[in-house]
Amino acid sequence: MIFRALAARLAAASGYRRWRAHASALAVAGALAGVLGAGPAAAATLTQVEYGNPNTTTFLLSGPLTGGEQGKLQAEVAKLPPTRRIAIILNSPGGLLAEGLRLGRFFHDAKIATYVFAGGIGCHSACSLAFLGGRDSATGKPLRVMMSGARLGFHQFSARFDPARNYTQKDMSAAVEDAHRVMDSIIGYLRAIDEDLSFLTLMLKAPHESIALLSDDAATQRGIKVLRGSAQSLIDTDSTRNDRLASQ
Repeated sequence: MIFRALAARLAAASGYRRWRAHASALAVAGALAGVLGAGPAAAATLTQVEYGNPNTTTFLLSGPLTGGEQGKLQAEVAKLPPTRRIAIILNSPGGLLAEGLRLGRFFHDAKIATYVFAGGIGCHSACSLAFLGGRDSATGKPLRVMMSGARLGFHQFSARFDPARNYTQKDMSAAVEDAHRVMDSIIGYLRAIDEDLSFLTLMLKAPHESIALLSDDAATQRGIKVLRGSAQSLIDTDSTRNDRLASQ
């Protein structure tokens, strides 16, 4: 109930300062403190794939975000001509929040279109935040694309509390500050990619153990393109073609 009430307050909040004041409630509830800690052991893989579009270089990022994925992608992108169009397919359960935000900023800065296909893992948690950074290389406008039925999911980030430990007031104050830093990171990221704060509300609706999957209609309402067709037909960063496919 506390998260539903907080989400409602967030939706009604007029600005960052009011929203940040509610971070204390999140920290005490154990929702966001410590999310910048260690991620899963298995690292994501980055592979260049071919989808028949001679004008676009496409990468597949698959697996948990453990750190270093943004650097690997940047190194591969640096080998390409500056005018080359780039797309990336995301297939990840999430992982380190900090790495997801780094990837999203790089997608935005390098004008890389982001895709999530139906089937596979989908794109959840830190991956879904990275997904939001996708942009069209020609227009500079957001270009975040999910195939109809794809699993694009948001949820609260996990805490790292030890249930066997007795926490002091100092510990709780530190948890509040940790939550504030996480909030600042996410809000700063959303502002950097010119996205509003509505996705924060979506994150708060689902506990970490669950996931809030976007339906096709909800994704469209939030500025995400929903396409129908085969995977091969979707890798095309021409925004006019994408708009036409989305209307079919």
